[in-house]
Amino acid sequence: MRVIRDPDRLREALNKEHIPDLFETENLDFELLSFSKGELIASPMKPLRTLLFLLSGSVAAYDLREDGTSCSISQGVSRGPLGALELVRADLPAFYTEAMEDVLCVALPFAEKRALLLQDRKFTQYLLQNLTEVILTFTLIGRAGQPTEEKVLTFLRLIQPDHTLHSIQGSLMQFHCSRRHLQRVVKKLCCEGKLEKIGKGKYRLSRELR
Repeated sequence: MRVIRDPDRLREALNKEHIPDLFETENLDFELLSFSKGELIASPMKPLRTLLFLLSGSVAAYDLREDGTSCSISQGVSRGPLGALELVRADLPAFYTEAMEDVLCVALPFAEKRALLLQDRKFTQYLLQNLTEVILTFTLIGRAGQPTEEKVLTFLRLIQPDHTLHSIQGSLMQFHCSRRHLQRVVKKLCCEGKLEKIGKGKYRLSRELR
């Protein structure tokens, strides 16, 4: 982990992502952090005591079984801040969270401001919205055996507000499949006219299906 001491870059990131707008609480001590690919961001022995808002890169969360094998929890671009579970329930054991690429994020230490943040109505509403999206995602596209093609179309039509798949890598968390498989599915949907490519690794649901 590296702290990036660049006030102008931090200010630019905060304004671009509108992160201060998520809070009623003022004068919060934000900072910029970076993690290298393969670096462990959190673990049961090192739970997060900081909220992390990802600006770039992707992460994977997993648990380790007693036999040493891993159980994937999620992979891709986080839809909400990392550390939210630790903020709400400090007694819960943390999952392993690993940087799958070089990661840049805005960080907000919460150890000394836990009570204040949990009383922040605007921020708790934001957390509730993220939780609702997670539950909705698992409800609509989390069924065992559900074809990836159906998951992609349902996600873009009913869950994603702009009906856009912004990156293949960042979408693996939602669809629980390999990058190669998702690329094949997206290519097939493009050939069928159900998706349209609008940029590098970026696809939008056709207007007829919205």
